[in-house]
Amino acid sequence: MKRLFLGALALAAGAAHAAPERLVAVGGAVNEIIYALGAEELLVGNCVSSYYPPEALKLPKVGYQRMLPAEGILSLNPDLVILTDKAGPPAVIQQLECTGVDVLKVPAAESFEGVLETVQVIGSQLERTEQAEELIARLKTEKAILDAELEQQESAPKVLFILTHGGAPSVGGAGTAADAMIALSGGENVATAFNGYKPLSPEELIELAPEYVLSSKSGVGPGGSTEAILKIPGVALTPAGKKNQIIMMDSLLLLGFGPRTVEAALQLHNAYD
Repeated sequence: MKRLFLGALALAAGAAHAAPERLVAVGGAVNEIIYALGAEELLVGNCVSSYYPPEALKLPKVGYQRMLPAEGILSLNPDLVILTDKAGPPAVIQQLECTGVDVLKVPAAESFEGVLETVQVIGSQLERTEQAEELIARLKTEKAILDAELEQQESAPKVLFILTHGGAPSVGGAGTAADAMIALSGGENVATAFNGYKPLSPEELIELAPEYVLSSKSGVGPGGSTEAILKIPGVALTPAGKKNQIIMMDSLLLLGFGPRTVEAALQLHNAYD
């Protein structure tokens, strides 16, 4: 019988479910949570963004989470697919549901609280509630340590998140995962005058005057070098560019909002000189 679980709401409503035996994870954070709960033996496949921990690379890949192929997923004969609300296309998700495969859809977390909620939902679905509680407790302890670090800083460094993906540079505004991570690390996002991602002119980049420019290594093409960021028109003339204060981080660690979220925030915090 087809069952669609919409995160905590469906679970709170008392939706019955059997423990899965063959699981497909779609989304790097979803995959990491499954490993962190000690449920990796259930995995029969994941998506191309699921490259951490390293052993996750050995699993069959079902493609990119926004362009999933139903045939590739069904060929693995899963009894449960866990994905985020960013997964698609919708027609593929509907096709999976129509085959009788259970689908657990969770919101893509972009906050610390969201991570805890996702851990709780997935832990309940996989009958790993005790492990989920332990993971949540550990994350809260890590967050308390991070908060203590942030209390020591005198002012919030001004940060700009930027990526190119081979095209015009875009910066992360309000409501983005980058904005949330900057705040979690004790920084101030200088691009909150707009929501989402937006291309900016060299003059606009200079006017924002970031003290640090942050980017994901995959967001600037092969190698993810700081030189690629400095070559973006306008960046070299910002305070960050003049002092070569360019911070590069792994994209899944930085923007994934999974079990390593506090680790990422602390790493970013420590990168502010």
